[in-house]
Amino acid sequence: MLASGLGLPISATHALIGAPVGTGLAADPTDADLSLLGSTFLLPLILGKLLAIDVAGTRCPLATGARRALGVKGESCVRVGSAWAPVTPLTGPALSITWCPPRA
Repeated sequence: MLASGLGLPISATHALIGAPVGTGLAADPTDADLSLLGSTFLLPLILGKLLAIDVAGTRCPLATGARRALGVKGESCVRVGSAWAPVTPLTGPALSITWCPPRA
């Protein structure tokens, strides 16, 4: 609350780390085990960010390459039941779906 009041940047990460540290220090400042916080909370937090970087940096380009190799384009359609549905990239906040005419 102090950071917000002072106009300092804050994030959910600050809150998630600050709450347990602050609670532990308030309960008993002489017996706070910060190493436990690192191994049970900070490590998974950092690994999650590294995993997200890995997925965005390697898996997405691989999927894009596979899509291009298979010839799937923005105007490509797939069969859904008895109708053709277009496969279009998301370009805005909402996905609009239209139907393609059946192909002969």
